[in-house]
Parts: sequence; structure tokens; C-alpha cells
Amino acid sequence: MENKGITQNALANMIDTKSGYLSELLANKKRWNTDKIEDVLEALNVEMSDILPKKENLEVKYIKVIAAVQAGVWKEAVQWHEDDCYTAKIALPNDYAKKNYFGLLVEGDSMDKEFGPGSILTVCPVYEYDDEVKSGHFVIVQRTMNGITEATAKQLEIIDGHAKLWPRSNNPKYQEPIEITWPYEDPQECGLETVEITGIVVSATKVY
Repeated sequence: MENKGITQNALANMIDTKSGYLSELLANKKRWNTDKIEDVLEALNVEMSDILPKKENLEVKYIKVIAAVQAGVWKEAVQWHEDDCYTAKIALPNDYAKKNYFGLLVEGDSMDKEFGPGSILTVCPVYEYDDEVKSGHFVIVQRTMNGITEATAKQLEIIDGHAKLWPRSNNPKYQEPIEITWPYEDPQECGLETVEITGIVVSATKVY
């Protein structure tokens, strides 16, 4: 904004949002969603690499998108055939080369408050995640019932002795959490389902 001589009020008008809401986004008091990031990039005529805060130690890299993730539809959750995989340009921590990060394409609206359809989630396998998994983190969950597995993204809420895995959706069909014991032990039997946390979401964006 400063480099282009654009005021906060002007940018808010350009992305069709209120100046007060934009102010909270800029102050990290509200979470950026993918669509709003895309609006800002387009309004300022810049790429993600131009606006990444250097202190976050992020770089724009290519990541392999290997499958889709969708909640609410029981189907086989498998990696795509190699011919169907593709690469996407994503902002990642610069230790990317040390991790087996992979991309998942978001389908459906079970997490549309955070990740709209078409978003790419960058995922670190849970066994390679070095930091503590905390409340507020987004995780990839596999649920298996009657031999069919569904892969889904959820937000983790840790409470004494247990945790809830929440959808963040505007769809009234997706409002109930999955409850598991904590600290996590995988996989877990939850009623008729088997639930396993397979990865931690480290970034989310649309292809640009």
C-alpha cells in the first residue's frame, strides 16, 4: 500500500470491504481467508512473493498437489494417479526442502469460512511436524467407516483430556465436531468410525 501510494480506505473500497475490517486484518486481529488475499493481490497488482513479510521466513516455491480433500462425502481417499498430479506456486517456510510437504485441493464447502473450494492446502505429514500441535491448528483427518475412508480438513480445539475437530463452514450440514481423546493416539475408535490425524496444514492459498 505504501509503495503504491494507496490508502487503507482506498484499498478497502477496491476489495469491497469495510475499512475497519481491513484494519483488523492488517493488525492480525482477524484471519485472512483465501478469497480476500486474492482480492488484495489483484487490487495491488502484485504477486504473493511481493508482499510476504520477510520476518515470517517464507519463500514462494512449487509444491506437488496429490489429491483432493472434502468433508461430508464418504468416498475412497486416495492419492491421485501420477498423471493427474500437478504443481502449484505456494508460499512456504524456507525449510521446505527438509520436509515432505504436499498439496491438497479443497473441494466442497465444509471449511469455506477458512478455505474455499479451489484452495490449495500445504500439508506437513504429522510424523514430520517438529513443533507442538496446538489449539487453533488446522489438521488433515481421515475417517473410516464401513471400509470407506473420507479425508477432511478440520480445526483443532484442545480441551483437558480430549479434543474437538471442528468444521468451519457456512453450510448448516457441517457444524458438528469430531471428538477424540488428547494427547492424540492414532488411530482412534470414535463410535462407528476410526479417526486418524495424518497431517498439519501449514499454509493455504489459491493457485496464482
